[in-house]
Amino acid sequence: MPRVTFFMPALLPAALLVLSGCTGGVSGEFPTTKVSVKVVYKGQPVEGANVAMVNANDHGKPVIAVGRTDAQGEAKMRTYFEGDGAVKGTHLVTITKMEVSANADLADTASEDYNPNVTATAAPKSLLPAKYSTPTSGLTVQVGDSPVSETFELVD
Repeated sequence: MPRVTFFMPALLPAALLVLSGCTGGVSGEFPTTKVSVKVVYKGQPVEGANVAMVNANDHGKPVIAVGRTDAQGEAKMRTYFEGDGAVKGTHLVTITKMEVSANADLADTASEDYNPNVTATAAPKSLLPAKYSTPTSGLTVQVGDSPVSETFELVD
C-alpha cells in the first residue's frame, strides 16, 4: 500500500481543521453572545432600521455587530455569522433608517442623450432623529455571558 494512501484518512480531518481556521469556520476571532434588540419610535416598532453595535475598547480593536429590524422592530445581531450576537463588553450603538428617493437611470456619458445639467437626485432623508446615527448617540449595550435583549425607545 503506498504511503500516501495510508496517511490520507489521518490527514483529512487535520486538513479540514486547518481550512476551517483559514476561512473563519463557524466561529470568529472572539466569542459571541446572542443579542436581540427592539427599536421603537413614537410608540411604534421601527421596521427596516439598521442597528450597529461597536465594541471599541475590550478586544484591542473595534469589533462590530450589525442587524436590521423586522416588522416588529426586532433585530438579531450578527458579528461573524447570522444570529451569533456580539462580543462581550460595552458597545456603543447607532440606529439609522433612511428614505432614499427613486434614482433616475444612470446616463451613459458617451451617449448622445447624455445631459450633464440633469438635476441631482435628492440626498437620503433620515426617518429617525439624526442623533442616533453616530456612536455618540448615548445608546449602549453591555454584553456578558448570558443572552441580551434590549429595547431602544427613540425620542426626538
